[in-house]
Amino acid sequence: LFVMLGWVLFRANNVTDAFRYIGVMFGVGSSGLYDSSFLMYISNFKFYIIAGVLASFPILKKIKTCKWVNIKIYHIISAVCLTVMFIVSLSFMIKGSYNPFIYFNF
Repeated sequence: LFVMLGWVLFRANNVTDAFRYIGVMFGVGSSGLYDSSFLMYISNFKFYIIAGVLASFPILKKIKTCKWVNIKIYHIISAVCLTVMFIVSLSFMIKGSYNPFIYFNF
């Protein structure tokens, strides 16, 4: 928390802007819990949000300890899940780094 606040102080143009930015970070002057941009992000990225919530629980560990699960099948499923996550994250990195030549649009 102190590091984040310190970065704001060093990045801002003046002290007034720094305190205004810190206030926005803590919700001072905000319009409420959600707004139109929040709803847009939720609707566009709902699959990834659900996948992130599910990945935060130890589902694979619970499946591994079940008696009816074959350990070889567990390793195959785990490898497939990790490969899919790697490909999805790699595609997001490639998509985010695309920067066409600015004058091409003119």
